[in-house]
Amino acid sequence: LGQAIRESEARKEGREEGLIEGREEGIEIGREEGKVEGREEGLIEGRKEGKVEGREEGIEIGREEAIREMVISMHESGMAMKEIANITRLTNEELVRIING
Repeated sequence: LGQAIRESEARKEGREEGLIEGREEGIEIGREEGKVEGREEGLIEGRKEGKVEGREEGIEIGREEAIREMVISMHESGMAMKEIANITRLTNEELVRIING
């Protein structure tokens, strides 16, 4: 009877130790996997966001450059500032800034 009780207690202790160790290992592995997955997700999302932001910035810069070239071309052809302003919907200040560089 005494041996059966000791064996039962030993199994109980072993189970508890196993649970504790398993939990600790699981937490550690989960943390490491989480870091890896988080890093990968971050890279993927960052790449996607970078592409979108880069594209938007590129479009904006391209639009500004095209407007600048158009304004300079109109100005060099002798068109009046008022006409250029009406066509481009830019203010006189913006036109002067573009023309003067």
